Amino acid sequence: MKELKKLILAFGFIAAAQAQTSFEQDAYFSNLNNFTFFNPKLSSILQFPNHWNDQQFHFRWNTHLYHGNNFALHTSLR
Repeated sequence: MKELKKLILAFGFIAAAQAQTSFEQDAYFSNLNNFTFFNPKLSSILQFPNHWNDQQFHFRWNTHLYHGNNFALHTSLR
């Protein structure tokens, strides 16, 4: 009985190794730059600068792992 379990387990590993595995990934990086002018009279009253410069960075990385027809793994990093 132990030999039969080992044989079934070995065939399971061989079948898993032969299943088609694919790995996909994609990523993007963006810089959103914002430059705003204020009214000089209003900014001097409120003690703000005459302009405002702001930058916002975005990075996203997506991965997909497919193993055979029944297993898929998706992860994302942002």
